[in-house]
Amino acid sequence: MVWTCTPTGAFSEDQPGWRAFTGQTTEELLGWGWLDAIHPADRARIQRDWQRAQETQTLYVAEERLRRRDGQYRVMQVRAAPIPDRDGSIREWVGAHSDVTEHKLAEMQLRRSEERFRRLVEASPTGIAIGALDGTLQLPNDAYLRMLGWTREDYDAGSVNWAAHTPPEYAAADEQAFRQAVEQGTSEPYEKDMLRRDGTRFPVGLVLARSDQHDETFVVGYVQDLSLQKAAERALREHGQDLERRVAERTRTLTERTAALDAFVHFTELAATTTRLEDLTQHAVDVLRATVGPVSVAYYELRGQLWQAVAWSEDIPQEALAMIQAGVPLDQPAFARAVRAQQATYMEEWNADREGLTDSHMYGAGALYPFYADGAPVGLLNMATMQERSWSGRDKAIFRAVGRSFALALERNEQTRQLQLRTHELERSNGELERFAFAASHDLQEPLRTIASYSELLQVRYGAQLDDRGRVYLSHMTGAAQRMKALIDDLLVFSRLNAVRDPLHPVDANRSLHEALAQLQALLDQSDAHIEAAPLPTVLGHESDLTQLFQNLIGNAVKFRRPGVRPVVQVSARAADGMWHFSVTDNGIGIEPQYQERVFGLFQRLHRRETYEGTGLGLSIVRKIAERHGGRAWLESTPGGGTTVHFTLCPAERCLDGGAGAVSS
Repeated sequence: MVWTCTPTGAFSEDQPGWRAFTGQTTEELLGWGWLDAIHPADRARIQRDWQRAQETQTLYVAEERLRRRDGQYRVMQVRAAPIPDRDGSIREWVGAHSDVTEHKLAEMQLRRSEERFRRLVEASPTGIAIGALDGTLQLPNDAYLRMLGWTREDYDAGSVNWAAHTPPEYAAADEQAFRQAVEQGTSEPYEKDMLRRDGTRFPVGLVLARSDQHDETFVVGYVQDLSLQKAAERALREHGQDLERRVAERTRTLTERTAALDAFVHFTELAATTTRLEDLTQHAVDVLRATVGPVSVAYYELRGQLWQAVAWSEDIPQEALAMIQAGVPLDQPAFARAVRAQQATYMEEWNADREGLTDSHMYGAGALYPFYADGAPVGLLNMATMQERSWSGRDKAIFRAVGRSFALALERNEQTRQLQLRTHELERSNGELERFAFAASHDLQEPLRTIASYSELLQVRYGAQLDDRGRVYLSHMTGAAQRMKALIDDLLVFSRLNAVRDPLHPVDANRSLHEALAQLQALLDQSDAHIEAAPLPTVLGHESDLTQLFQNLIGNAVKFRRPGVRPVVQVSARAADGMWHFSVTDNGIGIEPQYQERVFGLFQRLHRRETYEGTGLGLSIVRKIAERHGGRAWLESTPGGGTTVHFTLCPAERCLDGGAGAVSS
């Protein structure tokens, strides 16, 4: 980016390069306004450097952060040379900005990478050093020196030789590892003993790796003190029995959880397609009998002051069934305990007399799972066996899992019921609205025809007798009736699109386009419009709807033309993402970005009626038709440069759901 400035450093004229990079306007950059694009933290320094360069009349070199037009600051290398006048004074400065951001970032990342590497090596608990077979060392880290009992000062004095710290029986292993590192890049991991400075032996694990730097080859050793590991191995062996005991305990717990999860999944799968309590209860019976054993199951709902059974398994004796159908009192001890606990409770020795339910004397053990809605109890799931039973952890986990899944099924049933009610209400409301719009639009046509007919009679019979004002009034009345008729026609089209339609079928888009052009012929002749249409595909749709779509789009393209410019409309289609992507492009007045979505709304007009006539429904109808045909519609526009409306339609070879044949819209 090249620029010029006055001897004082001010911009006295437009700087296209500066303006293009920073986004400043000419007015903003003139004078010292260019300084506003410099990062605030750099401005004082830049001003000082400029002052010094002006005083010494020497080359100005600086580095600064300059704001780009997208708001991001870029690091710039700046060089400016003074251009002398004949009298030796500075006539002007000629400068250039070079973007060095990426270079600076690369330098910074490289420095950080090197610093991180150095810190990692020094901070690593693993001993790291470059070594040779003769025992010499280079760049050992502190962990390596500490491992051998030496200090950094000892190493600097040349006192450390790794070969001297290795017992002779490991010389062959070291030589083999060096050879593998040089030939293969890394050695196989191996273990050996080393000697500390005080002569004590300790186990280490090693890996050697080749490092090629600046045409030199080094062998880097990674040495890990295995003393703690070996001690841990001994501890693990000593605690093997304890570990086996813990594993067995955890295995038992895992078995219980697995059984519960299997029961939960099994019940959920069975209950996924039903909303009947009888079916849910039977599914609970199936799952519990398959996992716990022979049990009876009943589901109770709170009815007033009683828990009444509403679904049960078929094996419950008639005596007990009559009792639970009649209802169990709220204060019955077992039921009350489950409600208070708000979790599953278990009875391992059922005493019918003590519980106040003498007709249940045939049962020996039971369990209850409570259900809540908005914090209040609403249901209970009961499981019982004919014999006394000590419920195992596995039994309890399975019953809890079935209870949770039962609760989810109940919640899903309630949500489904509420959704069905809302859906029915929406369908009823939408149907009423569609019927109202259709009937109202039809009913409005009759008075409009009367107004139009009498307006025509007035014009024919009495037009010559009217003064200028009367003729203007008559013209206004006739124009209003015509606009109202156009609005009602569009409303009829829009309401018809919301009605249930016949299945879609293959339609030749070329035929729909030609029919639309025929209906627009008068407008096209009047405006001298030029239509360029590429061959169009066969799609799934209704021919009348697609004709309406093309008629609205081409009519808009011609209507919103630029004064003095012949309207040109291009129609094309291409395959994209399994759909046909249509484009209708014009050279008209265009649409501002903030209005490009709004124009698809109902009754949305961007211009006065006196400038461009219309009802504000044209693009709403276009989008509705596209969506009812399984596609979508949107536009791209440049103010003063034209508009392209895009819409997608399904190929005739497939249905909206991916099958073959016609589909319903």
